[in-house]
Amino acid sequence: MTQEATASAAGVSVQMIRRLEAGTANPTLGTLHAVAGALDTNMVVLLQSTV
Repeated sequence: MTQEATASAAGVSVQMIRRLEAGTANPTLGTLHAVAGALDTNMVVLLQSTV
């Protein structure tokens, strides 16, 4: 899924998706919930460390 499609599905800006991917955003729980829904996953997956 592209950043544009993810942003559209989540109802957020493409810039927010880019900042989330870069780790520079400080999203609200609502934003995390919306992005998780757009990606067909849950917030826990988004918050898990990849290190």
